[in-house]
Amino acid sequence: MSLGTPLNGTRSGSVNRTLYYTATDNSGSIENCTLIINGVDNQTNSSGVISGTENNFTLYNLIDGNYTWDVSCFDKFNNSGLNASQKTFFVDL
Repeated sequence: MSLGTPLNGTRSGSVNRTLYYTATDNSGSIENCTLIINGVDNQTNSSGVISGTENNFTLYNLIDGNYTWDVSCFDKFNNSGLNASQKTFFVDL
């Protein structure tokens, strides 16, 4: 699991943010990936996640503040993967 952009500590005045990640699995079959925002499951992508390919989640109508994010994925054998460390971004309105 690898988290892409936004880079850690990025600040933005936009209320919408797209978060990019790349999940990899030895079986090549990823069943689903879940975006975790501030320690809480936010949304799940259960279709179209291809191992080794950049994927994304988009957040809408964010409020002013700081956000930590991570992505957790499961393969067809129910093995899970989580990035080794979270990233943080800031919304400055």
